[in-house]
Amino acid sequence: TEATPKAQPVVKPPVGKFHKYAREHGFFFAVYFTIVCELFVIAMTYLVHQRWIAGGDAATLVSSLGLSKWIDVEKYADKSISVYGYFDLSGRLAMNYAVCSLL
Repeated sequence: TEATPKAQPVVKPPVGKFHKYAREHGFFFAVYFTIVCELFVIAMTYLVHQRWIAGGDAATLVSSLGLSKWIDVEKYADKSISVYGYFDLSGRLAMNYAVCSLL
């Protein structure tokens, strides 16, 4: 009697955005596209954080949407930590980055 071969497990390819672009357009385009998009998010975060774009920042957005009853914006907006004495990271900056990442 012959032994039946075992079925090999099916390995699904990664389904992330980077892998999708790499499969469709090539690896180097995917790297280029990722870097350009991240630079855009950082630039938008800087403009919103410095209040150069009208409409306020993420703290104002959260308050205007009525989410301030669940999220204490004032508690986190003004707190900051210093990283190696060069950079100040604040809650407002983190909220602005999160909102700009969603764009």
